[in-house]
Amino acid sequence: MRALFLVAIVLMQLPPGMPPATHIFKVSGRVLTSSGEPLRGKNHLILIGYGEGDHSTNGTYAIEDDGSFHCDLPPRRYLFTAAAELTPKGEVKPLEDRGYTALTVRGADVSGVIIQMRPRVRVRGRARYDADRSGTTYPSVNIFSVPAFDGVGVLVGEESARWFGSDGTFELVVGAVPVVIRNGYSTSQDLWWPGPVLLDGRDITDVPTDFSKTHGELEVVFTQRPIGVYGVVTEEATQLPAENASVVVFPVDVAQRQPWSDGTRLIAADDNGRFWKTLSPGPYLAIAFPAGTFASQSEIFRDLNAFEKLATPFTIDPERRGARVHLTLSRPPFFKRQPPP
Repeated sequence: MRALFLVAIVLMQLPPGMPPATHIFKVSGRVLTSSGEPLRGKNHLILIGYGEGDHSTNGTYAIEDDGSFHCDLPPRRYLFTAAAELTPKGEVKPLEDRGYTALTVRGADVSGVIIQMRPRVRVRGRARYDADRSGTTYPSVNIFSVPAFDGVGVLVGEESARWFGSDGTFELVVGAVPVVIRNGYSTSQDLWWPGPVLLDGRDITDVPTDFSKTHGELEVVFTQRPIGVYGVVTEEATQLPAENASVVVFPVDVAQRQPWSDGTRLIAADDNGRFWKTLSPGPYLAIAFPAGTFASQSEIFRDLNAFEKLATPFTIDPERRGARVHLTLSRPPFFKRQPPP
């Protein structure tokens, strides 16, 4: 028996070349425990996440008593997560072990999907606040991990960090897969920005890290002196500011051009063509299009590599507090938008 519950949010890339979303395909497989045996028992749940544009859903299907699962899904890129069970009170309870599989449903049924569960890992770290002056009010922050699979974006649903005392130390429970560390924060009268995520002093903000194999001193930095890219977009013919231009920023490193990467972003310029984005140190590319060229963040991935030939290179240098760029509007890309599901 299958039941569907809406529980969280996931942002994912919709792969190009998909058949119409009205087509439904059967997906089946089995969940294995960390010892390799089928996950047996009642009320275990598999979370299946997907995203279309800025509207994203994460639902759950029941895992059968013998560890198998069966679902009917339209073509998309999905994240399958064996992660929870349904209590007698109808509450969704996280499991200590967790398994992940990223899967693309294209134009046919998919069978034999295996989700291998593994014990999650406890990671200790510290939030560091680099203030400009004494007496500054610290932000309220939330730190969590994101599974970093190819073509999969930010999953909001992993447990947040548990805090210890007033020195900023915390503990995260993360899946035994490559993850990136993300955060949310709110400020009051004093402005703060997210800084780098450091492991033994090395910037891993956009570096997938499997903490079941890698250990070190984890620091999540918040700063009042952010570094990033500041730019202006102008019209080619008039050199006037391009109002509300759509700016695409992405790393030179092709491996980091992923929905989970904080350095691959669609940015809206203001009425004066100006834009700003915090970025980790390193080389990047930027290109600007007329306002409204992209309906959502996910659309930029359909032509991202083709933008490289026309994009303007720049480097984020922490010694210079980032980079300044001047962009000229490019012609909009021509791609066929997928019909809504």
